[in-house]
Amino acid sequence: AVNALTNFHEKELQNVATRIGKSPTELRVLDMCSSWVSHLGGWAKKGSPYVFGLGMNEEELKANIVLADHKVQNLNKQTVLGFEEGAFDCVLCQLSIDYLVNPTAVIKEAFRTLSPGGELIITFSNRVFFTKAVALWTGKSDLEHLETVGNYIHFSGAPLVKKIEAFDILPSAARSRGDPLYAVIAVKS
Repeated sequence: AVNALTNFHEKELQNVATRIGKSPTELRVLDMCSSWVSHLGGWAKKGSPYVFGLGMNEEELKANIVLADHKVQNLNKQTVLGFEEGAFDCVLCQLSIDYLVNPTAVIKEAFRTLSPGGELIITFSNRVFFTKAVALWTGKSDLEHLETVGNYIHFSGAPLVKKIEAFDILPSAARSRGDPLYAVIAVKS
């Protein structure tokens, strides 16, 4: 699953770079709900592309070797990201959407920070810490999770959403050996 997630991010970051006319190493990426790893692959080195981590654990953020900079912030208490409009070409929310108590506010704010043609990439599996996941998430099927994330984006009120797409990231052969892995992507006009 880790390799599939990393490969998916590499492919999508290349898509973003192509769409906005930059090389992948020129991209500005916000990793929301970041931790000790960002799943961006071997080409991602500290500062190239510029990756800013926003997470809850200072020690984990310091240990993340691809982050050029970071900030500790609990998005369940403070949904305002504090970045300028259009500051990032890509915003990632990896394996954490199920823990956000106000996901539509976080998504609207993340979309505000995207540059034109940028992408919001939300990835998730069906594995959660049930004591931390929001009640709306628990007890749903994988398909319902995809619909929920799409609805979060749609009903967030984020302006300039060009399209929303859902992906099954994990190849079917690998799924028999592990958890499913999904992504929902929203592109900004």
